[in-house]
Parts: sequence; structure tokens; C-alpha cells
Amino acid sequence: SGSECHPANIRMFDVATGNLDWNYNVGTSFMCIQGVKFSSNGIYIASVEELGNILIFNNLGAVPSISDTIDTGTSYAFSVDFSPTNDKIVVGCSNGKLKTYNLPGGAPAVSITAHSGYVYSANYSPDGTMIATAGRDKKVKIWSATGLLLFTCTGHGDEVTSVKFTPDNAFLVSGSLDGVVK
Repeated sequence: SGSECHPANIRMFDVATGNLDWNYNVGTSFMCIQGVKFSSNGIYIASVEELGNILIFNNLGAVPSISDTIDTGTSYAFSVDFSPTNDKIVVGCSNGKLKTYNLPGGAPAVSITAHSGYVYSANYSPDGTMIATAGRDKKVKIWSATGLLLFTCTGHGDEVTSVKFTPDNAFLVSGSLDGVVK
């Protein structure tokens, strides 16, 4: 989980017991935690914080240790997701950008203007061929993993804050401030 600011923390809990297993204070250089995600292989934990930085942790030791910090170059970033092969990470940013980075190391891979305002959510498809984004502009967009626009979905009456592919890769689910799930 990620917490609000002052201080901001990233925490990991044992699902069976509810016990706190790890508490990482992000310090004064970073702000509120906006999103946290495990890689599917469990090797990485990614967290995106309010100032647009992605913190990548190696989760192979007794406690996770920070391995990379990626500056997205934007004032806010909201969501983070790993590719199914765990070799890339995608982030949605306040400047309308969809960005992907290579792992390990965090070298930039894709940077495109995805929406006319905030990109609240970015999600890889289970097969890794597509990325879906949800935007302040009331749209959901589907991109190729290389950044080519495939589809624009309209119909929400307010900002779209969440988007997720179904595990079978057949559907895309979106949620909006209009109170509607599509």
C-alpha cells in the first residue's frame, strides 16, 4: 500500500495474518504515494509518487531494497503497471503523457501524448501487446505496446480514473467520476 504525505510510506502486509511485514518511509525528497504494484514474478515492487518519480524495489532479499528511481519529468504521476514479461513499466502522467521504461535500469522506451489532460490510469494487457489509458478528457484509449493509437473509447460523462484489461484479454473495464463502470 502507499500512504499520504508527511511522511509518505510504502507498506507490505502479510495477507494471511494482516501483519505489517515492511514499512519504507520515502523521506523528504518524495511526496504522496499515488500507486503501488508488484511485478507478476514478484521480483519487483514499483511505486509512483506525487512528484512524478517511480521508485523500483528489488523484492528478492529479506526486505525490499530500492534498485532504481525514474524521474518521469512531470509534476504528477498517478498509476504504474508492469508488462506481463516484467521487463517494462508503464506510467500515466499529469502532462497527458503515457510513458514506458525498460527494466532493469529505467531507460525510456515510449513517451507519447495520450490524453489532453491527466492520464489517471495506465494498464498493460495480459498478453503485453496493448496498453490502455484513462484520462481527464473523459476518454479511454487503447495503444499498441509501442505507442500507436489503436482505439479511442468515448461515452463517459466525466473524468475516467481507472482502466483494466480482463485476465482473458477479451474486455476492458473503465471507471469514471460519472459513477459509471463500462
